[in-house]
Amino acid sequence: MTRPIPNPPARLRQRQRSDGSWRIWWEPEGAIRALGFQSAELDPLRLTWSTREAERLNNDVQLVRGEAIAASGSPHKRATAYNGRTVKDLINAYRQSPHWDNLKPATQKDYRAAFNLIENKWGASQVIDFDKPIMLEWYETLYRSAGKYQAASLLRKMSILFTYAEQKGWRFDNPCLRMKLVIPKSRNRVASWSEIDALLKECNNTPSMGTAIALAIFQGQRQKDIIEAKLADFTGGDWLFVRSKRGNHGALNIHPEVLPWMRQMLALDPDRETLLISEVTGRAYTTDHFQRIFYRIRKNAAKQLPALATLQFRDLRRTFGHMARMGGASERDVADALGNNAWKDPKLSGTYMPANADTASRAVNAIARPDNDEPKKGNEK
Repeated sequence: MTRPIPNPPARLRQRQRSDGSWRIWWEPEGAIRALGFQSAELDPLRLTWSTREAERLNNDVQLVRGEAIAASGSPHKRATAYNGRTVKDLINAYRQSPHWDNLKPATQKDYRAAFNLIENKWGASQVIDFDKPIMLEWYETLYRSAGKYQAASLLRKMSILFTYAEQKGWRFDNPCLRMKLVIPKSRNRVASWSEIDALLKECNNTPSMGTAIALAIFQGQRQKDIIEAKLADFTGGDWLFVRSKRGNHGALNIHPEVLPWMRQMLALDPDRETLLISEVTGRAYTTDHFQRIFYRIRKNAAKQLPALATLQFRDLRRTFGHMARMGGASERDVADALGNNAWKDPKLSGTYMPANADTASRAVNAIARPDNDEPKKGNEK
């Protein structure tokens, strides 16, 4: 259903009646009604006038609210000076701030894509005009049209922007807080041993990818750290490195099932920098090229084992956590290998070490009655 005003200003409401006609009106929220404002009917036959009238009423709200805040002595009264600042201005300001500089490149890429979508939708809107009903309506629209994952992601990015707007004094609050979003369940796909064997079998002519897959499954590390692993980091049967996401140090023994693949890599040019060299380009992998090669290998392996079609490279790190716990490793030891706080963070623990019958049964089977040969009280000699 196409609304008469596709990008309405804040508080402008549109509803189609049963006879097909439209009602357009300006609706203040409770806090604004407390300042003396009431609903105002607009004209569905004069859309430009209705838009301007809603904007005029919004400006009146800001003036009255600014006077009320100034009278209360609020330190945020200076926000009234920032009428006219748009979401596009806010995004540009955030990307020039230390907040942006401190983000990892992969996180910047994620934020950049989200900010582009936000700017396409709200770029010309004033930062100060947003309220919780507007954000809720946008979230619910995204939920229906783009899915729960993108809806939650974009609302989180918008919340980050509004928090920054608060810090700069561009508005009084963050309308994205306490929205009670539907939190998508974490992905829980892990590979079976038959899937692992099928993947590695397809890597016989691509040992660099076999090494990468083995490092992910048996060492539990991220794709980026595997692609960027330095040849010099592998010494004396250990892998010593600094993780790209958290900047913390990793120190891992090389698993026996990784060693055959590692030997093929170590037999290559000893003067190169990275451990992995693409057989196609003869150079270090880029992220895009790495993904293309992995997808090709997965596709070929899926011809014999169709379930592999749903496996992603990131699932291999989760497979490590799952299998390490099943093998008897403690949550703390698994988290140390992963390089995160999964041993004490319930969400991370559920992602990398989900509950399963084998690990839970170790606790169940640990319960036993004491031996009957214990001396009875009063009979000790």
